Formats: sequence, structure tokens, C-alpha cells
Amino acid sequence: MEPAEARARARDLAALWSVEQVDAADLVAAACDLLVTDHDGTALAMLAGVSARHADQEVPDLLEAALADVGLPYYEPGSAEGVQAALTVLAARVVAGEMEPSALTVWAHRVLGHDWSGPGARLVVLDDVYDAEEYDGPPPVEIDAEVLAEARRLVDGSRFVWRLTKYDPADRDEQGRYLGTADIDSDRGPVEAAYLASVAAFAAETGVESLAIREPSAPMDADIHHDGVEVSVDRALELVRSMLRGERGFCRLEAGDDFFVHVGWDQYVYVGSRIDCPRSVVFAEDHGLFAEPIPDSPYAFGELDDEDTPVRPADEMFWAELQRLTQARGGVLLEEGYIVNRSRWHRLAPETVRAVRGRLAPRARLLVWPDLTADVAAVLRSLRADDSVELVWQDRNGRIRSHLTGEDDRITPAERLANAGAATAISILTDERHPLMTAVLPDPDGVLRARWHP
Repeated sequence: MEPAEARARARDLAALWSVEQVDAADLVAAACDLLVTDHDGTALAMLAGVSARHADQEVPDLLEAALADVGLPYYEPGSAEGVQAALTVLAARVVAGEMEPSALTVWAHRVLGHDWSGPGARLVVLDDVYDAEEYDGPPPVEIDAEVLAEARRLVDGSRFVWRLTKYDPADRDEQGRYLGTADIDSDRGPVEAAYLASVAAFAAETGVESLAIREPSAPMDADIHHDGVEVSVDRALELVRSMLRGERGFCRLEAGDDFFVHVGWDQYVYVGSRIDCPRSVVFAEDHGLFAEPIPDSPYAFGELDDEDTPVRPADEMFWAELQRLTQARGGVLLEEGYIVNRSRWHRLAPETVRAVRGRLAPRARLLVWPDLTADVAAVLRSLRADDSVELVWQDRNGRIRSHLTGEDDRITPAERLANAGAATAISILTDERHPLMTAVLPDPDGVLRARWHP
């Protein structure tokens, strides 16, 4: 067992003991784990030495001091703080698949009760929903999904989320598809204004004064809207307006873990807050919109965005390695992904690496490829009719361009490369793309906060 794992286990057991969810002997075992993983302390050693049969009598007198030895919180038995901590521990077990969702609601109903108004109160209600299932209530799988969403909210600080639309839920079929007659385009008038005013209301109720632009996509201006740049709420609302009108590319607008706005297709807007926002819900409804609570935004950053894929930061070690690679090869091609679906290309020579590095966009995704070749004819001969490639070439003026080939191309590769002085063809198929190096630029403080993958 690693030291951090022993600490986490002791922390969780202490919370569960405070609500009588585990025995005192479990805390003695946890103290032993802490000692053998290089934690120490007089009270901790005393706790570890308690015999199992005397644990119920001795642990209460030793636990607070033992936890203090390793910097862990102590919860008085039955305290609201202990209940909240235990709830979070059990919610984490549900998220990890170690506990059934229905078991969590049973526990919440028994321990919290209907008078509980803190985080997790929804679980008590959902326990009643499970009971109503046999009398034409929602199927268990749907209740499980809602419990899981609530458990995630408790564990990771997830937010309350609403789907904000102009579409009446009464006009949806059993699969949730809208069957009404409302236009899917922005009216550029009162309804659009209602969307913007409602988003502003949610932001104000949450206490948000600025938002960060995350993962912007073309055709946003990277010089203004690079990943992570902070903008005022008013500026964010202008971006929401543009996305509602389909005038700009997509971006997520977020204020850390406190708040987000995601704009989807067909006038769907998703708003999330760390707190419930009843006044904003009423405001939206008073302005003709529908604010429906949902588990999460379909545009939340997740698996489709390579959330769990390891990413190398473009730190000093990366640049030293790139310098050596450039020297060994005489030159390489650097792809700078400065915005989703947009790249800039740089031919690197050993003497130009430092200068190019200084011009890169914040949080850019970097891919290093073999350099362009002057044998353009060989590049053309290597292409097959059904190839899916990105052509990259340098024209006679030194400008580097790129183009994704496709069936609807009206210009052939040969015509496109007619004036190229050097070129290459890079497959767009995942299993055929093999860059020499990849990395993502960290922030100036050295911390990698960009979430995308090269």
C-alpha cells in the first residue's frame, strides 16, 4: 500500500465511523497501515496498538489525536460534518461501481431523512422513487442513472445542470425528441435576447464575473480566443449569441468548477452551476424559455476529448529533445494546433527552434513530423486515389499551407502542388499517423492546464 492510499483509507474510515458505518477495529487496522507506510506519531502508534476486542472502548479516546498526527480531519460522531464526509465517501463508491446506487439512497434516507437540506438531499427523494417504481414509476435503470449523476456531483463538485431551450417539453416524444413547430434557428430578436438574459441570470446567481474560453474551434480568432483566455460575462454572452446564430466555431465557457455555458445545435443551451439557481430558473421561464434539470451537459469535457489520455507538457526537456532531433535530422516540421481544426506549420532548423517557440499560441498542441521533401513528384506518386491525407507544402514564397483531401475536391493534388517547392502527405487515419514527438504547451507557470490531446 502506498502512503497516499493509506491516508485516503484512514480519512474515509474516520468519516464512516462517525456515522456508525464501520467498526472501531477498522480504524485500528487503518492506523497500522499508516505506520507501515512511513507515517508516524505517538497517538497514531497508540491507536495501532489497540487490540480488536478493546477497540470500541479505546478508539474514541485516541482517534482525534491519531488523525492529527497525520494531518487528517476528525469528525464528532453524529456531526453534520461527519455525515457530509461519509456521504461523499459512499458516493465515491457508487461512482467506482463498488456500491449499488439503490444502497446509497437507502443509506441517505435512513441517515439524512427528509428534513436534510444539504448536498445529497436529492438522494432521499430518489429512494422514494425506487419504492414507487413498482407502481408505474420510472424504470430502475433510469433511477440508477440519476443517482449516479448525483453521486458524481457529490464526489467531484459537479454542478447543477439545466437544459435551456425554447422547446416545450410537452412537445417531445418518449425518446425526448422534439416534435413541435418552433424554428431551430435563432430569431435574432426577443427569443435570442431571452437566452442571453437567462444565461446572465444564472451567472449572476452563481456569483460569476468572468468566464474562460475552453477548447475553441474554428473560425474563432486564436489571437483573441485561445484556450484558457478569461473574458467578461458580457463578452461571453456575445460569444453565446454568435454560437446561437451559427456564426462562429464552438467553445466551452467555464468558470472553473463553479459555472459553465455550452451551446449546442438547434438553440440548445446547457448551463451548469455549483449551486442550485431557483431564481434563474423562474427568470428563464418568465421569459418564455424552459430550464429543465438534467444530469450533465452532452458537451461536458470527457472521453471523446481524450480526457484520460496521457499528455506530455512542452517543457524544457521537450524543447531540448526537439533541438537534438532537429540537429540530427537537419530539420523537422512542427504542427502547431492553436485552435480545434486549425493548425499552423513551421519548418524547424536547429537555429530556428528558439524563435519559433516564442511565437506559438498559448496552450497549443504540438506535433513534430519529418521535414518536407523537395521531391514533390515523389509525394504525388505515393498518393492513392482513395487516400485520406493532409497535404502540406511550401510554396515558392516560403508560405506553408495544408489541405485535407476529399472526394469533393475540385483541384487535384498535382494541381494543388504545382507551385510547391517542398511537400509531404500525412495520413489522417489514426493508426497511420505517427508523429516523431507530441506535446502541449503548459501555462507560463509550468502547469499544463490545456485539456486537449495532440
